[in-house]
Amino acid sequence: MVRLGFAVVAGTLLVVVSGCGSTSASKQATATTAPPSTTAANPVEALISKTKSGIIRITTATCDGGEIGTGFLLSPRLVATVEHVVDGAQQIKLSRNGKGLGSATVIGADPARDLALLRTKEPITGYDFAFADRSPALGEDVVALGFPLGLPLTVTKGSVSGLGRTIPIDNVNRRQLVQTDAAVNPGNSGGPLLATDTGKVLGLVDLRTSGANGIAFAVSAGVASPLLKAWQVAPQPTEAVYCGDLGTNIGTPTTPSTVSDEVTYARAVAHVLENSAAVRKQLVAAVSEASTNQAAAQQALALVVAARRDELDAASNAAVPSGAEQTQAAFVRAFQLSLTSDLLYQRWIDAGSSAALARAQANDQLAVAAKARFMTLYDNLRSDAGLPPFPQDFPF
Repeated sequence: MVRLGFAVVAGTLLVVVSGCGSTSASKQATATTAPPSTTAANPVEALISKTKSGIIRITTATCDGGEIGTGFLLSPRLVATVEHVVDGAQQIKLSRNGKGLGSATVIGADPARDLALLRTKEPITGYDFAFADRSPALGEDVVALGFPLGLPLTVTKGSVSGLGRTIPIDNVNRRQLVQTDAAVNPGNSGGPLLATDTGKVLGLVDLRTSGANGIAFAVSAGVASPLLKAWQVAPQPTEAVYCGDLGTNIGTPTTPSTVSDEVTYARAVAHVLENSAAVRKQLVAAVSEASTNQAAAQQALALVVAARRDELDAASNAAVPSGAEQTQAAFVRAFQLSLTSDLLYQRWIDAGSSAALARAQANDQLAVAAKARFMTLYDNLRSDAGLPPFPQDFPF
């Protein structure tokens, strides 16, 4: 699988373009050829004209070069994209039509679902996109907008060719992906996949296959919308990245040009905790909605459980430095108990089981105690690594 960020390594733009044949249009026309109609507007052309001001080019500076990707406006200060475009970014610059729009910071990031939300330093005028409140239909016409291979704004047309796909990438199963045959390439990542009839966002372009043609995937609106809304209400800024002498870091490792194993582990844990906080908000919202909209609550709980499984996998597979074994055991235990609670709440909503609800609430108490123990150990580890303390009451 190929993630669709566009890399810039050591300041050099690496572009590989395969040539393709072209044919010239006929210069001949008969006297009876009717001129193009100026009254019947092309609906896709009208859609692009309406929405293109909301498409934002994202350029990041990282420790080993940079990335070019795509984002889109949700409001004058908020830009949605995918996480791998801004992963490891020390600096995020935004532009449109070749003109700089200022910088942005990450206020929410979820690697497991490859989503990120940026807050701009200054307001940006342009079209504000909205997510579809329905699942796309197989065969539905779509357009993808973005900056493939770092080129100017590009529009490709296609259709929805599959739904509910699960694709493994970076040892995490991405779930509920929308499959499309719209042509996308590195640089398209984070751009919107739009329904041509409504202009609503059906997904965020995520990755394409490296071993097949005509297949790409997007993070579905059903997964993206609630998480992005949660970050708008409760931002979860990410920690700064350390690049030795290339930039400034929160906390300085013992050597100026390397990052210690403890720092790497502490930051990996922080990333999982930040993702979990967003998932917890979705859980609370689903439980609150259970009495008024069971179907919506069931759908939300299914996404919560899937995300929690991915978080538990990430916690279990963390590279543990020597001396952090006790912290790691507490970390995994906290997420095991959280997943147990999620599954019990899901059973309560699915079957109306009061016993499951009681067990979920009782298990929550065990989870709270486990999280408190972990946070104490984790804070000690962060202090030893030279990192600032993590909030002890962080709601993960």
